[in-house]
Amino acid sequence: MPQWTTQAIIALAPDAASVKAGQGLSGPRKWTSIGINSDGTVIWGLCQGSGKDPYEARVHLEAGAYKCSCPSRKIPCKHTLGIWLMHAAQPAAFTASEPPLWVSEWLASREERAAKAVEKEEKKKAKEEAITNDPKAAEAAVAAAEKRARQREEKVQDGLSEMELWLLDGIRTGFASLQSQPSSFWSSKAARLVDAQAAGISRRVGDLSGIPVSGKGWQERLLAEFSSLYMLRRGYESTSVATLSDSIQAGADQIATGMAKENVRLQIGWTIRKEDVLATAPLQDSWICLGSRINEEDRLRVLSTWLVGRQSGRFALLLSFAVNAQPFEIEFSPGMEQNAALCFYPGELPLRAIVSQKGNIVSNVAMNPPVQSVAQSLTAYAGWLATDPWLRTGPFVLDVLIGPPSDNEGWRVIDRSGDILPIASSFSDSWRLLALAGGEFCPVAAEWDGSSIRPLCIWAEGRCHLLGGASTQLASA
Repeated sequence: MPQWTTQAIIALAPDAASVKAGQGLSGPRKWTSIGINSDGTVIWGLCQGSGKDPYEARVHLEAGAYKCSCPSRKIPCKHTLGIWLMHAAQPAAFTASEPPLWVSEWLASREERAAKAVEKEEKKKAKEEAITNDPKAAEAAVAAAEKRARQREEKVQDGLSEMELWLLDGIRTGFASLQSQPSSFWSSKAARLVDAQAAGISRRVGDLSGIPVSGKGWQERLLAEFSSLYMLRRGYESTSVATLSDSIQAGADQIATGMAKENVRLQIGWTIRKEDVLATAPLQDSWICLGSRINEEDRLRVLSTWLVGRQSGRFALLLSFAVNAQPFEIEFSPGMEQNAALCFYPGELPLRAIVSQKGNIVSNVAMNPPVQSVAQSLTAYAGWLATDPWLRTGPFVLDVLIGPPSDNEGWRVIDRSGDILPIASSFSDSWRLLALAGGEFCPVAAEWDGSSIRPLCIWAEGRCHLLGGASTQLASA
C-alpha cells in the first residue's frame, strides 16, 4: 500500500487555499466522528459544515481514491485533505471499526465498477477466441476491420485537407487580424478535426488560440506552430498509400523522409493498445517522480507525470486520462522514488511509458536526482526534436541558481557555467522558488517548451518541494 506522507497528500491539492483549509481540518476536534476499517485501507469522517447535515469524507488509502459529499468544486476538497492529512500525522487517532453505510455503499460501487470492467474484458477475450476458432467469422472480422480503417483514413484525409487550406489562408491574409478573432475561430476548426477522427492534431489546433495573446513575439510562435502543423499534414501523406495516387505518394515520401510513420500517425490521433506496449521489454530502475501537470480539453482531463531513472538517467512520461470528475490513476506521487519496471511506447523517441510492475518505495521524498547543465539539456532536447519535430515539451533537471527579474530580464535560472534559461512568464511561483533555493545551486525539475522553462519542483536541503500547482487537481473517485 502506498505510504501517504503529508507532502504527497498536499501535492494533490488544487491550490494553496485548499491546502491551508485542509490543514485547518486536520485535527480530531474538527470532526464529529472518524474511523478506519480493520485492514487499514479506508478512512472516513463526518465534518459539520454550514449545512444541516455533516459532510461525509472517505479515502481509500490503497487505491488513492476519495469522495466527499460537500458541494465544493475543488477536487480534492478541504474535508478530504483534512482527514487524509490527519491520518498521515496522527494515525493513532483513528479507531478500527465497521464502516458506516455511506462508506460501505461507496466501496461496493467501486467493486461493482471494477467487476464490470473485468467482465467486459473477459467478454472481449471470449469473442476474440470465438472468432479465431471460426474461419468464416475471422475472415469477416478482418474484412470489417479493413473497411473501418479505410473509412477512417478517408475521414482523416478530408479533415487534414481542410486544415491545410485553413493554414494557407492564414498565411496569405496575414496574422494582423488574428488577435481579434473569437475563440470559436480556433475551436470550430479543432472540432472539425475531432469529427474527422484526428483528435491528436485537433488538440494542437485548439492550443493555437492562446498564442496571439501571449505577448511579444507571438507572430513568430504562431508561424512556427502553423509550419509544424503543415509538416505534420504532409508527413501523414506517406502513411496513407491506399488513398493516394503514385505521383502524390512520391512527393509525400520525399517530404516525410526521416520521419517515423508510426510517430506521425500517433501525432494525428492513432493509438497503440496497452497490451501491445506491455508486451515489449521493460526497463527496471529506481524512478524519481519529477512532478505532474494537468491539461483540460473540454470534458477530458489529462494528467502528465514525468519520471527520471536513478541509474539509467532516462526520462519517462506517464499519462492518465479522466472524464469530468472521474479519478485519475495515480501511479507515482511527486517527489517519490520507487523501484518499477516501465514499458515504453514504440517510436523513434520513446518517452511515453506504462508501469509494468512496481516494487518497493525507495523514498517518499527522493534525494537529489541526477542533474545536467543547461548546455547538456539543450543538446538533448535538440536531439529529441531531430527525432520528433512535433515534441511539445521536454523534461530538464538542472543544477541552477534562481535569478530574480531585473530591468532587462525576467525570472531565469543560471547554471554553474553561467548559461541562462528564462522562466515562463505565466509561472506564478517564482518568489517561492527563489526563497526555497536560498541563493544556492539546487536541482530544479522543469518542462522546456523551446523558449522557456516551467519549474515542477526543486530539491532544497534534502527535500523535494513542489511548485506552481504542477501536481494538483487530481480528481476524486
